Amino acid sequence: MGLRVIGIDAGNKRELATECGVEVFIDHTEGKAEEEVKKVTGGLGAQAVLVLTAANGAYARYARFPFILEG
Repeated sequence: MGLRVIGIDAGNKRELATECGVEVFIDHTEGKAEEEVKKVTGGLGAQAVLVLTAANGAYARYARFPFILEG
């Protein structure tokens, strides 16, 4: 499919995410995840988002991620 995988998590998960095959890792604790995704996608943003966490705040924030990035 040619998908590029961008992992977003706390910095201590960088090594695990890289081992799992993410192309780019963004540390969300730096507060610039949306900006960084735009940067690494040439301004296009995410076409799809998978939120895999038990943290309700992540669902609230990233469920609308593609729409934030495209507009």
